[in-house]
Amino acid sequence: MDLWVKDFVERAIEYIQEMGYDPLYKDFYDFETTLISNLVYVKGFVKNLSVKGLSSLNIDSVSYNILFGRLDLDLVLNAVQLEVEHYEAEGRYGNRGGWGDLSGTLEISQLRIVVDTLLRVTPGQPAYIININTDITLGDIQADFKANWKCLSCLAPRDISSCVNNILNVRVKEIWATYKNELNTLVAEGIREVVNRWWW
Repeated sequence: MDLWVKDFVERAIEYIQEMGYDPLYKDFYDFETTLISNLVYVKGFVKNLSVKGLSSLNIDSVSYNILFGRLDLDLVLNAVQLEVEHYEAEGRYGNRGGWGDLSGTLEISQLRIVVDTLLRVTPGQPAYIININTDITLGDIQADFKANWKCLSCLAPRDISSCVNNILNVRVKEIWATYKNELNTLVAEGIREVVNRWWW
C-alpha cells in the first residue's frame, strides 16, 4: 500500500508537468461571465501570469500496517510562486460594483497534509476508508501586491495594496487557525468520499 501511494504521487507530479501546469505561463487570458442574469456580472483579463511549484510535492513519510490496516502519510507541497504583471476585472451586483487591478507576487510555502487512515483492504476488491483524520498546516504566505479599486460611484481609484497584502499575509493565517478543525474535517470527508466512491 505504501508503494502504491508513492507511485500515485509520482504519477500526479508527472501529470502536472506533462499537462504544462508547472511551470504555467499565460501571456494573456480574458474572461467574461454572467453568474446570475441581470444581477451578477464579471469580466476582466490577466496579462503575463506565471505559476511555479505546483508539482513540488514531496512525501516526507508513508507507512502501512497490514495487520491493522492503518496508513500514515505526511505529504508536503514545498513552495508555489505566482507572479502577475497585470490583472484587471470589473464586477457588478445589481446597481453596485466596481473595477480593480492588481500586480505583484505571491509565494505559499510548506503546505502540509498529515493523514492517518484506517483502511479495509480485501484482495481483488477496492480499498475502503473506515476512518480518516487529517492535519493540514500552512508554513507561510508572502504576498507583495500593488492593487487599486474604484467603485461605480467613485471619481478615482483608491490604492488598496496594504489591505490586500495584510489579508493574504496576516488574516489568511488567522482564519486558517480559527477554522482549522472545520477545514480538516472537510478535507478528510472529501478524501473519504473520493476513495470510497471512485477508487476501484
